[in-house]
Amino acid sequence: MTNFKNLKKGYVSKYFTIEEVACKGTNCCGGVYPMSREFLSVADALRKLSGGPLYVTSGFRCYTHNNTIEGSAPESKHTKGIAMDLYSNKVSPEELGELARNLGLYVIVYDNRIHIDGRYLC
Repeated sequence: MTNFKNLKKGYVSKYFTIEEVACKGTNCCGGVYPMSREFLSVADALRKLSGGPLYVTSGFRCYTHNNTIEGSAPESKHTKGIAMDLYSNKVSPEELGELARNLGLYVIVYDNRIHIDGRYLC
């Protein structure tokens, strides 16, 4: 489990920064990042198992931002702070997805990234 007491400045977990997980919408919440610590601990474990950095394309989303994303569920797990879309340069999306499933995460594999969420954890 991640030790949240000794994080480096600018980090929300051992491996993920505030900038990576904060809402990236414009004209909405100002970049908030209320991510679940339980979910972040599992995401940290995924990063460690993958053997290299994981690049977050979407972390937390406020409702305003989420509503601007075509195909996004109205009650997306991103709006609950328990989801990320990410990719790795070390392993394929399929391999990363398998690692995530083994950690108990819900996974959707896309061509160049995966969606993970903690619907079964949190």
